[in-house]
Amino acid sequence: MKFAFDTALSSFLKTQEECIDGSMQEYMRWLNSIDINSMARLKLAVSKPKSYQKILRGDGKNKLLIFMIDDFTDAVMNHEEAETVHTPTLQRKRPFTRTSPADPFKNWKSIAQSKMDELEEDRLDRNKDR
Repeated sequence: MKFAFDTALSSFLKTQEECIDGSMQEYMRWLNSIDINSMARLKLAVSKPKSYQKILRGDGKNKLLIFMIDDFTDAVMNHEEAETVHTPTLQRKRPFTRTSPADPFKNWKSIAQSKMDELEEDRLDRNKDR
């Protein structure tokens, strides 16, 4: 049986290889066989107690290391994927850019300020002509 692997899931599991007892590729195949074939599904499974227990045990041979479970869980829940743009024929990934968490509207503020400055200049020009 041939599986289609999600590149985000594959990349993530490669970064967490030290948490896996056995083969990372086999563990990923096993996850795919139980319909966990994306990071979104892995996050969902980790958040549900019954499926989480199943993920920990893996297929018996390829599983999570007990002493690394907390690290793996934290990594899954804190993982952020790049924003995906869907088109009818292909899937493209575009990097998700974010402004400073302290000021998420920084770009909007600068645009609004420019517009306000422009309007103020127009008002001053009109008053000058009077």
